[in-house]
Amino acid sequence: EGSSLVVHFHKPPNVNLPYRIENCLRGASVTYYQKDSSEAEVLGSECSVDYVWDDLTLPHKLVVLITGN
Repeated sequence: EGSSLVVHFHKPPNVNLPYRIENCLRGASVTYYQKDSSEAEVLGSECSVDYVWDDLTLPHKLVVLITGN
């Protein structure tokens, strides 16, 4: 009937930019963008990418959407 998703955020100590986004999902892409920004990026299944804030004047919040199976 229902499904659940666990998202784990981990900030290792003494880590400088860039951040790393990892999509460990199989068969699902992750779309992410900085809150209030219109520049969305898509991260494919089982891929990773380095990330820095697109605009330092916008909120330091990341919006994440999951698409796929």
